[in-house]
Amino acid sequence: MEIYLDPTQKAVKVANSMLQSKIFMEVTMGRPKMTGYEAHLHKVLYGRWKDMIDRCRRPKNPAYKNYGGRGISVCIEWLNFKEFEKWALSNGFEPRLTIDRIDVDGDYCPENCRWVTMKEQQRNRSNNHLITYKGRTLTISQWAEERNINHDTLFSRINKRHWEIGMALEYE
Repeated sequence: MEIYLDPTQKAVKVANSMLQSKIFMEVTMGRPKMTGYEAHLHKVLYGRWKDMIDRCRRPKNPAYKNYGGRGISVCIEWLNFKEFEKWALSNGFEPRLTIDRIDVDGDYCPENCRWVTMKEQQRNRSNNHLITYKGRTLTISQWAEERNINHDTLFSRINKRHWEIGMALEYE
């Protein structure tokens, strides 16, 4: 896609017609042309940023009740995509990773965020069922993985059959 910019403008927002979506890419004057992979990286990162902003600031977003509605916000610095992009690229962003808040009740800010796999992120949810056994606290999924027990089997033993935790984890 060829983009012609008015030289008096510093940046314009150009609709990405290939995706036929409402996501806009910020195209900055003087920025070197991106390779295919760089453009893909930029587009994915911009989408993650836009989703983060929307779920915290737009009440019509279906996820707002779990983010902005609970008081979760995005730090002022990250309301600027370029600042967020700098942080993301210097902190391990890859398209396969998702942004995760270390403290699930904390805001989106450099001190509270990291890039993790979806599996890791699922372990950091506010509705996880945590099990403490022999002084260690893990989610059911973590215990199942560690003990090589099917997740559904362990879940059933604990939540449906009401087994003692030790028996549920140790039974073979």
